[in-house]
Amino acid sequence: MDKATEGHMKELLKYALDTQNIGFKLKLEDNNNKQWEVKAYSHADFAGDKETHISVTGYVVYFMNVPVCWCSRGQKSVTLSKTEAEYVACSEVVKEVLFILQLLKHLQVKVQLPIRVT
Repeated sequence: MDKATEGHMKELLKYALDTQNIGFKLKLEDNNNKQWEVKAYSHADFAGDKETHISVTGYVVYFMNVPVCWCSRGQKSVTLSKTEAEYVACSEVVKEVLFILQLLKHLQVKVQLPIRVT
């Protein structure tokens, strides 16, 4: 919205008003046998950047087998081993999963626990 004009704002408001009743609904086909499921995967590339020796964290979070969050970025500190880099990556994805769980709790969605983080 940098340097937005009045025309841009009118278009934005028109779009918001025209689409206010459009959405999608995600539901379980058989509520008796299935539960909502969150899965998270993380990985670290130890000292992947050859100049700074910063490891790269990557993760993806799935909700009902649909990727809802993913990330790949350099870690904020230099790790001294592959194991340490993996722990840093794991802590990043756990923070994201906790946020998603709080959001789902707010939406009154019960999620199957424990959540697998690998």
